[in-house]
Amino acid sequence: MHQPARKRNIAATVLLVLLVTLALAYAFSVPRQTLIFVNTVIATAAFIAAIFTVMLQIDVRRFDRLKRGEGVLATWTVAPEQWARFGASSREWDTRPGIGSNTVDLAQAAEAGGILITVSDNALLVGRDFYSLEKSTKVRVYDTWMEFNTYNPGSAKTSGRHLIQRVPVAPGAEASARRIAQHYTQVYAAAVAAPFSRLKALLVVGGITLLPALAALVAWWLD
Repeated sequence: MHQPARKRNIAATVLLVLLVTLALAYAFSVPRQTLIFVNTVIATAAFIAAIFTVMLQIDVRRFDRLKRGEGVLATWTVAPEQWARFGASSREWDTRPGIGSNTVDLAQAAEAGGILITVSDNALLVGRDFYSLEKSTKVRVYDTWMEFNTYNPGSAKTSGRHLIQRVPVAPGAEASARRIAQHYTQVYAAAVAAPFSRLKALLVVGGITLLPALAALVAWWLD
């Protein structure tokens, strides 16, 4: 993910436009059946936009926190040659069944000094590529690389999926990689209830977005 703040701003702008459009629909003499349809569509879209805005705001806060050096567990620089070799290997791994695709942007060019990798207690920054990590993220360390695997359970109608980031470990940073894996292993048990608290927060935001529209619809219906 590049520029989480930019994506957050786009989602917030979409949400604002939807809410303004909904307000204008009530301000003008819109036919009743059309109003019901518009209310349903826009309220649903606003709910989705509100969820994305909240989630991206969480990413922005984690990104800013990492850039300030807060919660950083380790950082290392991968030389351009190692970055290129790892990219070629990773793309070959992605073709194997059951491995899972690496979501890291391996196409970004390494500068003369290499690619800087920073891992915090809730985020991963690979060059300019940013990802949020959860306390339930599983981390595995191999000889010259490591993997971050976060499972998204999905919903009752959709199957879950694994969000995977694989990054090379620079020579001399092996102990740091193992320390990162140990950290996420230790906090895994405490994160069991974390998805529920985050879901509650998203439901509250969605409710705040939908309630005005639903209340207005009921008032129109009873008028």
